[in-house]
Amino acid sequence: MSYPPHSSPLPKQDDLTLPPVVGKLHAGPFLWLAPPGHYEYNHVDPDDGMLMIMSGSKRVRLYSPDQIHKVYPNPLGSKGRTLQSQVDCDAPDLEQFPEFASATVQECIVGAGDALFIPAFTWHQVQQP
Repeated sequence: MSYPPHSSPLPKQDDLTLPPVVGKLHAGPFLWLAPPGHYEYNHVDPDDGMLMIMSGSKRVRLYSPDQIHKVYPNPLGSKGRTLQSQVDCDAPDLEQFPEFASATVQECIVGAGDALFIPAFTWHQVQQP
């Protein structure tokens, strides 16, 4: 599926209501560095992000903000950092988290020299392929 330039199937940040568990927005920008083999659990950031790969590759799973009830946010909140899902994307417990089975996910491999824009409030999980 393709979209015209400057359009997206995702809602704009101004159209979203900040969930009370977020607490506050980041005070970024930030630079995150990850070693080979790093596993990042499914989470959401309240800011736009850009994943850039210098070497190797990462598998990325993306869930749009409207999937929030299907990824089961941690009810403890985030204190303004990231808000993590309670679901293990690699081995979901569908008895405990039945709505996750119907979550819509987009998955891609991001390789060396690639960049992936991740809009604010987009749930994302990153790992080695």
